[in-house]
Amino acid sequence: ANGQPITTTPAVVRHPTETTSTSNEPNLMVLFGTGQYLVTGDTTSTDTQSFYSVWDKGTKALDRSDLLPQTLTSSGTARLITDTAVNYSNTFGCYLDLIGSGERVVVDPVVRGDLVFFNTAIPSGEVCGSGGSGFQMSIDYLNCGQPDEPVFDYNRDGEIDDGDKINGKPPVGELFEDGLPAAPAILGNYVYTPGTETDGGDTPIVKRLIQSLPSPNTGRLSWEELLID
Repeated sequence: ANGQPITTTPAVVRHPTETTSTSNEPNLMVLFGTGQYLVTGDTTSTDTQSFYSVWDKGTKALDRSDLLPQTLTSSGTARLITDTAVNYSNTFGCYLDLIGSGERVVVDPVVRGDLVFFNTAIPSGEVCGSGGSGFQMSIDYLNCGQPDEPVFDYNRDGEIDDGDKINGKPPVGELFEDGLPAAPAILGNYVYTPGTETDGGDTPIVKRLIQSLPSPNTGRLSWEELLID
């Protein structure tokens, strides 16, 4: 929309519900956010940016009308989202528009299970500030909607359960309060995010508990290959 810039590396995964065939090759979901933070003028830009999940089935010349929109709303420092299903018989994916003024995606997303984690940036022009703020986001990449269960330990009680829901729904975002967030890194059941708020010391790395993967076969796998002459 309106020439939104893509300045990060998309995440690419196989479509989780569509069987690959000659009619839908390569049958991939391409996940990416939009936004730019490269030159001085980017600091004051308030153009609306978005996050997209686009089904690549070999069809060219797609635009936003071919995708299902989801809508973000704020609830204090957290965010909720609509959860409409995507009909992949006539739709090519989904998107959500970011709702913060000047908010954008300028670091790479990370896929884990059926979720995509991405951090947003809201730059600030304050001379003595940490550069701004942002949000830690996690959505179901199949429809850009809410996960079935809470992803983060939002109430910070060391568990992920119904106590982490807001208005009975799993939140999909939370304000990052340690400056501009860098890209998320996931190790085990934790997500680590460096921030730019230093307070005269080292760069902070925020550690957050996240939900366990549902299957023991999901994650990093290795193979040993044997060649027989």
